[in-house]
Amino acid sequence: MTMYDYIAKANPVGARQVIESHGYRVVNPRSMGGNLRMLVAQEGEPALRSIVELHPDKDIILEAFQTEQKNNFLGADGLSGLGLIAENNRNQLAQQNNSDSTKLAMQTNALVIVAAIIVAAAIITNK
Repeated sequence: MTMYDYIAKANPVGARQVIESHGYRVVNPRSMGGNLRMLVAQEGEPALRSIVELHPDKDIILEAFQTEQKNNFLGADGLSGLGLIAENNRNQLAQQNNSDSTKLAMQTNALVIVAAIIVAAAIITNK
């Protein structure tokens, strides 16, 4: 269900008034949501603002927005989560790189020690 359908079902009288206030007629009240969507497509932001005023949950949304805005949306904007995911991926990649480089360093150290033991053994057996 789109926002337009939700508003049209919750407040059909208000939806009709908004459509008619912009100079259009409602032919089929059952397609009021589609009419609201077409109104916004034709008239733009002024129509959208009129329709949003009819939203039955407008007060709750505004209250939540004002609270969340103070808290940097807490991920409600849909972008913060992406930033956290990207940061988490970078952290995991850095940890993986650190563990890979640590493994490589340990293997290199082991090879150097084994090579040193072999060279030392060769020197001792030659004397």
